[in-house]
Amino acid sequence: MSGIALDNPLVSEYLRELEAALARLPARQASDLREQITAHITDALPRDATDEQVAAVLARLGSPAELTAETAPGATTEATNVAASGVWRDDAAAQPPRRTRRAWRRWWFWVTAAAIVAVIAVVAVIASQPNPGETAPALTAGGSEGWWYTQDRMHEVDTSADGAIQSTVPIRSGQWQGFVIDLFNRSDLTQTVLGPAGGNEPSAFVGSGGFHGIIGVSTPNHEVDMGGGVYTGVRFVLPGVIPPHQLRAMRVLWRSTTCLGPGTEQGSDEVALRVRVGSIIRTEVIWLTQGWYVAGPSTGKYAVSGSQCR
Repeated sequence: MSGIALDNPLVSEYLRELEAALARLPARQASDLREQITAHITDALPRDATDEQVAAVLARLGSPAELTAETAPGATTEATNVAASGVWRDDAAAQPPRRTRRAWRRWWFWVTAAAIVAVIAVVAVIASQPNPGETAPALTAGGSEGWWYTQDRMHEVDTSADGAIQSTVPIRSGQWQGFVIDLFNRSDLTQTVLGPAGGNEPSAFVGSGGFHGIIGVSTPNHEVDMGGGVYTGVRFVLPGVIPPHQLRAMRVLWRSTTCLGPGTEQGSDEVALRVRVGSIIRTEVIWLTQGWYVAGPSTGKYAVSGSQCR
């Protein structure tokens, strides 16, 4: 700040009182204290300080009489302020005025308080931002896919209508059936598949009266990770980790226990998963590139008798 603030009437009056109070001190001591107090006022007040701001700064300093009372002859000997560094130099017989030290403590208190408030504000802004795990894109299906068991691949029938594709195989009642698809993590966060959403039933899946099946994600495998569609010898685990911008295979198996009559079918073109993304766990609905269906009739104890299942 320039001398503009020193020309403020309140400051001018304060400095006149200070000059009168400094008259009681030795010249060197008075000069040092005058320089220190003037510098403090200059640093503390902005160029366009209001009268209220000026009055507050002067009140924190204390009156000139108080500032000089304890530095009068007989109270202490010479106290030297190293102006270049702003640090008091204490000799065996020299201590800074206690009132002046208190004024500087008050100044640093306000500086520290302002810094704490700034930190709290930054933390509040960060806390208000959405969690990256909530906004990260969901896993997507794509790439290689197919029925898991050979007997199903040999009897699948692919159909399409209105842009939708469906792969259908005969239901093999009481036996395991399933498919494998590729999942891609488009996000910048690792996504970990924990299992089907809703406990044991991922969106009423195909061929099962209550899912009771198995979901697994492939461990790192060169053929799978490159999208080659070769699943021989691949190990599937749960939880299944899919790193950012990488591809893994997911296998969905179930025991076909549903009751289907001739000409009826059951299936789905989506699967709901519980997925950990960053620090949160959420449900992700994976839209499959085609529908996976089993067609009746069911056989054995799952066959339809009249209008009822056996």
